[in-house]
Amino acid sequence: MSDPFSGSFLHLQLFICSRRPLIIASFSANASLMILIDWLAKLSKYCSIFLPNKDEYKEAERENRQSELEKKQIEQIERQLAGFQPKPKDTEPLSIDEAKNTIEEGEEAVLIYTEEQKKHFIRILEDIDDFLNNEGKLNLNAEGESGRNDQYKNFLLRNNCILYGAPGTGKTEFVKELNHVLINRYGRNSPERPPVVNLDPSDPNHGLTQDDEEKKPEPTIPIFVISGASLMSTGKDEPKTFEKFIITLKKAKNNFFKNPDEEGNIGEDSKLPYIVFVDEADQAKNSLTYNPQAKNNLEEFKNFFSQAEDGGGLKKEAQDLNSICIFATNNYETIDPAMKRRGRLGTSLNFT
Repeated sequence: MSDPFSGSFLHLQLFICSRRPLIIASFSANASLMILIDWLAKLSKYCSIFLPNKDEYKEAERENRQSELEKKQIEQIERQLAGFQPKPKDTEPLSIDEAKNTIEEGEEAVLIYTEEQKKHFIRILEDIDDFLNNEGKLNLNAEGESGRNDQYKNFLLRNNCILYGAPGTGKTEFVKELNHVLINRYGRNSPERPPVVNLDPSDPNHGLTQDDEEKKPEPTIPIFVISGASLMSTGKDEPKTFEKFIITLKKAKNNFFKNPDEEGNIGEDSKLPYIVFVDEADQAKNSLTYNPQAKNNLEEFKNFFSQAEDGGGLKKEAQDLNSICIFATNNYETIDPAMKRRGRLGTSLNFT
């Protein structure tokens, strides 16, 4: 049998991928085709053999460029998120001074609003009572819930709502009234402060201890008030509106929930109830994508609400199950219709 690698040679150059060495194999001119095919088959087990293909090189180069672009975009988003600092007022709960009582002192506040508004107001309070006193379980037969069989009926977020109407019709007062009742029911006394000594040498009372200010109850169920204008985004070199919203809420929770819940969670991980009120929510828009004719305001918030059912909360860029979101707007007609569905801002209350 003749030696396939002797005699005159036919040089066949086999180009392997750019990351592998170039292999040049020489075969005898009288080698049978079957031997050549068998040799190539064995070799192909160890490396991918192909003739140079211009289109494939272009595709690989395009994929590399796309990968680098995506990496840069992720880095840019991370820088943008790190650079956004919420306004201090947006991360502080309403105080007792900002609560409002609309009836005689000594009685629990009752709003003089429509029956629908009163019912929702009372239902929020009842659900919070159930949550705190019934191991987080809500009344499944509450008005509007009986007969429902969806993923929202077991959680406080079923009380999400939009307050809409002209300026001065009572939207903000609705929330202040709610705060007043929550502080009266669940508020804690201010911590003891050290005595204040008068150090003014010109004062006749110099050196005497002054009476501290009247101790005021503090909230245990906070209402965080966020301005919609502070969430506005240009959509270019800053976070999106819902990303600003999440950052603000995380900071607010980290500042407020210092004490652990029953599971030992604190800060943004706390499962204690809270309410977030976005005032002038129609200002929380992306100036690049907002189109008043398209009625797409707040569309960036859709996933924030719809993903809440998974239970991941703020860590998964979704609403906490133990929270209630109240958005107020003067321009209800510009709000994306999908935001008005149950599971998002399901209840719409008209203030006139």
